[in-house]
Amino acid sequence: MKSSWPTKKLREIAEIYSGGRDGITKKDYVERGFPAFSAAGQDGFTKEAHDSGFAVILSSIGSRCGKCFYAEGEWTALANTQIIKFENPVTAKFMYYYLNDANKWPKSGTGQPFISPSVVKNLIVPFPPLPIQQKIVKILDTIQSAVEIQEKIIGKTKELKKSLMAELFKYGAPSFRKGRKLKETEIGEIPKDWEVVRLGRECEVFSGFAFSSSDFTSEGIPVIKIGNLQDGTIVLDQRTSFYPKEKLKGNKNKLSKYILKEGDVLIALTGATTGKTAVVPREFSGALLNQRVGKFNVFCKNLNLQFARYFFMSRYFQEKILESILQSAQGNVSPKQVEQVKIPLPSLPEQQEIAEILQTIDQKIEIEKKKKELYEELFKTMLNKIMNGEIDVEKIEA
Repeated sequence: MKSSWPTKKLREIAEIYSGGRDGITKKDYVERGFPAFSAAGQDGFTKEAHDSGFAVILSSIGSRCGKCFYAEGEWTALANTQIIKFENPVTAKFMYYYLNDANKWPKSGTGQPFISPSVVKNLIVPFPPLPIQQKIVKILDTIQSAVEIQEKIIGKTKELKKSLMAELFKYGAPSFRKGRKLKETEIGEIPKDWEVVRLGRECEVFSGFAFSSSDFTSEGIPVIKIGNLQDGTIVLDQRTSFYPKEKLKGNKNKLSKYILKEGDVLIALTGATTGKTAVVPREFSGALLNQRVGKFNVFCKNLNLQFARYFFMSRYFQEKILESILQSAQGNVSPKQVEQVKIPLPSLPEQQEIAEILQTIDQKIEIEKKKKELYEELFKTMLNKIMNGEIDVEKIEA
């Protein structure tokens, strides 16, 4: 923290009180459109505005304990929040940026963490002169605006992909459309020269290996579970399990079927994401497949797996998976049920063209995601360096 900046207790620069009102539930917040905040995040509606002004709403309990929201204008705070209200909008925004770091807040409780009102009131915070606050807010707002622009670009590109998929699966690839007629089928209108086949005629779907929890270690070969399938790809997190490399050598014959390679297509067979697919990226080639995650193994030369994967994202396929889930007493889907779903089958060259068009859109989305990540990292770096005095804000032209 910059030594020349004075510090104050939060209660010296803000009004602080607890959110929520007795007898008011989320159902009461539907009629009038003022922003509302709770420990779970921004809920979107409230029955009545608490006040006009500028505030930082702090989630003070639960999994998002320490997360802040910026409130401006008419707003209210629900239960399990602390309201930190400022007179000046610049100070409110400056403190929002400073306080929106869960690590700054001393938490209590051995089970569910919480932040007490006394901790909020007595937290020591930096309080630079208003012109410095204003400059810091302007710098951070500019970076945050770039993040939001990237989010919009990603959203619009995803919408484009969705509409393009609907068009391609109805009319076919652009270079094949001349003189083409459509026909009505059980999967909707498709080109007259396309077939409709059972997925299992072209490939098998099998579930991963039933590893024992005692097999797992803190490092080694990643074991891909349901939770690792995210947004069409594989993501590791703190819950990821690993299988010892030396143990794989002795079990390679038994586990060879479950060793993944780049380009493999996986499907969630249970849980909230049932039916969602992911492609194995290069960095996870050699990872192991866990039970309840399915893998598609194409055994016929008539099917391009990447073409099929894009069809798996279609509304028709997802509805068929939902039907299978509803028919299951366990609330999941089996590999055999997935194999029963009907898919369109154009010629291989046309499948390839459709897959390439959609892969181009996916590449665009990935590029924009990486740009967003860079802006987010820049924001964190600037925030940290500014608040720790590593950057002299007064020398920055903003």
